Formats: sequence, structure tokens, C-alpha cells
Amino acid sequence: MKYLFKEFLKKGLLPIYVDAKNISNSDPNSFVNKELSKQYSNLSFDEFDVFLDKVLLLDNFSSIGLNEKFQNVFIESISKKYDWVVVTCDSSFSYISSELPAFSKYREAKILGFGNSKREILVKKWVSLGVEESISDIDLYSEIDGLKNQINIVIKKNIVPPKPIYILIMMQMLDANTQRSLELTSYGHCYQYLIYQAFEKAKIDARNQEKYLNVLTELSWAIFKNKGGLNEFKLNYFFNDYGGKYLSVDKNDVIEKLICNSILTRNNGVVDFKYPYIYYFFMGKKIAEGFLECEDVKYEVDYLLENLYKEDCANILIFITHHTKNSWVLTKINEVLMNLFQDQPRAVLRKDQLLFMDSFVRLIPELVLEKREIQKERDKHNKRLDEIERKKKAFMTTLLIYYQM
Repeated sequence: MKYLFKEFLKKGLLPIYVDAKNISNSDPNSFVNKELSKQYSNLSFDEFDVFLDKVLLLDNFSSIGLNEKFQNVFIESISKKYDWVVVTCDSSFSYISSELPAFSKYREAKILGFGNSKREILVKKWVSLGVEESISDIDLYSEIDGLKNQINIVIKKNIVPPKPIYILIMMQMLDANTQRSLELTSYGHCYQYLIYQAFEKAKIDARNQEKYLNVLTELSWAIFKNKGGLNEFKLNYFFNDYGGKYLSVDKNDVIEKLICNSILTRNNGVVDFKYPYIYYFFMGKKIAEGFLECEDVKYEVDYLLENLYKEDCANILIFITHHTKNSWVLTKINEVLMNLFQDQPRAVLRKDQLLFMDSFVRLIPELVLEKREIQKERDKHNKRLDEIERKKKAFMTTLLIYYQM
């Protein structure tokens, strides 16, 4: 939105930025008047109002404080008043935006996460910072590959959304631990660090963090058992049950704080974890802590192992290993994997099995080796990977754009 603000100004248009979470009535003039004095000097509301090429940049529409009826009134009002309107909202909001008739004139676009090409540019800048004139190509690309591979492992099919801020946080953390072994830093700590960053953003102090960690751990288990998010009735039941087992907590305060800071999300009255990594992290924590004491947990671990081919089950098992050094989980996974291949003979790599390699090796001198630029070849490879990922529609933010013809 800041970028668009600047670009519209360059084109001679007059943009105004508004955060929708501060809107509590459907009159556009009331909030624009407040923002105008913050964003412009010596520009009155009347002057702005009669300007022909006005642009409204409306951020976080999914957090607007209006009901559905007045959201529609509001959208119709700003569409008449402004030549351009750009609205951002959470990707989950795109499922209900179609229920607002006033949005029918808007064009929808998706902001993709950082793909391989963009990640490489960011990592390259990070690695070469301060040494760009002295670092050799071999060292540069070796460090880029090492750091990028670690980031890709943490992101893993969008378990963590590939937003620039997350990539920067991970690079900072991984860079700070370069002197330690991978075993000591543990990718689990990367996910934990992101969660604590979200707590910090939510202004949850150190004294209350344990409370929120415990609530989220138990909530992940309830969502797992429910095979999906909890509606209002089930959420009330969860908190009543939680208060009986542990200490009572203010349900509304906890849930709203976690939703506002992108830990939980609410869609059509159903509360769930916003990002997969948060859900997997707390499910792993619950199982790691309860396996030796709770029969119900042991039973569900058997279910996860039987369904190891399912992505959710495999990811939960991976996160269990982040939370415990106990060998039981690895032993069980090993037993399952061994049973999968019990009818297959072992590969012993005898000479006769590798004869096909001899003929290939003899062809190597005949191959023509082209001289290519390293970065251009890497760019081509990254673009191919991005095309594959984009077909999976890995987006994170929705833009709704309106302009008068």
C-alpha cells in the first residue's frame, strides 16, 4: 500500500491511505478527514474532495468494524466517491467477498508469497552485505545455497508463509547460529522464534506467555480431534473444559488477541490456526508432552503412523521430533518404514548392478560443455520452480481493485 501510494503520486493522482480496522461507521468523509491532516500538509478536505483523480487505499478490510449490511453501504459509497479504490484483505476473506454485491465491480488479484527468484535476490543481498566487492563467486553461491536451502526447509510447502518478513527473521536467526551445529539450532527453534515474535507483537508479556502456550497446545488437540476448526459452541465447550483442568482464562480476550496477531483466524464463525506451522508446532508439543502418560495420545500417534503418507500426519510427526529427544517417536517411525519395504530385497550396489554407469562415464568426454553465466542459469532454474509453485496457488493476500472507466 505504501508502494502504491508513492506510485499514484508520481502519476499525478491524489491517494489517501486508511486502515479499515479504525472504521466504525459507513460515512467515508469521517475517517478521510482525520487521515488527511496526517498525510498531507496544507491540503483541506474540501480541496481533496473536489480533486478529480482521487485514490482510496483501504487496508485490512477483513478487520473493518461494520456488519455485512453496512459494509455493502460503505463499499458503494466509496466506489461513487473515488476514481480508484484498492482494498487489501486476508486471503480467507476472498471466500466471503462474493457475498457483498458492491464488490461485483471490483477486480480480484492475489499477492503471491516470495518465490524462489525473490528469495534468491533477498538471500544474495544478505550474504554479500559488506563483502560484495571481495567475496568470490564460489563462496557467494555456496553460502546462498546453504542459507536458501535452510529457509526452504523451514517454509516447506508453505507451512510458513513465504512473506519477506518471515524470510528476514529466519535469515537473522540462522545467521546468528552459524557457529553452532544444525542439531543445536534445530529448525523447531525457528518455528518457536516466529511464534514468540507473534506474542511480542500481541504485547503478551513473559509472565503470560506460558498461559497462551498452554491454551494453544490444548486448542490444537481439540481441533485435531474435531478434524477441523471449532465453531462458537465447541469453542465455549473447549474453554469450559480447559478451565476445569487448568486455570480459567478470559475466552474472548485470548481469542481476539490471537486472531488480531495472525496466530488464529475466524472464518464464518469457525476458529482455526491461521498458518499450518503454528498448528503443527502445538500438536507436536501436545503429543511430545503427553505420549508417556495419556493413552488417548498414544492411540492418535498410532493413527498418525498408519497415515504417514498424508501430509498433515507426516508434518505433525516431524514437529514431535522438534519437541522431544526421546527415541520412541523415531523408533516407531522406523518400524513403520521397515514394514513398508519388508518384501523388497536390499540394494547392495554390486558391480554388475552398476554396469550402466560405465557406459555413461565413457560418454562424458564427448559431451560439449557450454560456458554459461552462473546467475542467469540460477535465475532460469528459479523461474521454473516458481511456475510450478504458482500452479499450486500459494497466495497470501487478496487485493480488490476498483477503478472508474
